[in-house]
Amino acid sequence: MLRFALGKTRMDKVKNEYITGTAQVRRLGDKAREARLRWFGHVQRRDARYIERRMLKMELPGNRKRGRRGGL
Repeated sequence: MLRFALGKTRMDKVKNEYITGTAQVRRLGDKAREARLRWFGHVQRRDARYIERRMLKMELPGNRKRGRRGGL
């Protein structure tokens, strides 16, 4: 999509680093982390009675096994 937006094709032999640098795009993981932190800050500023804020502080009873469940 970035190549198309910049008018470049694979035939132009332009490196991906140049394409992402020109478009000023960060890695997907960085964008996801930024969104999670924005949401967390939003929840922290809410009232203490807000359900999502209470859920962040909740501790569940019991233990769970690590890893994926077998036989999905």
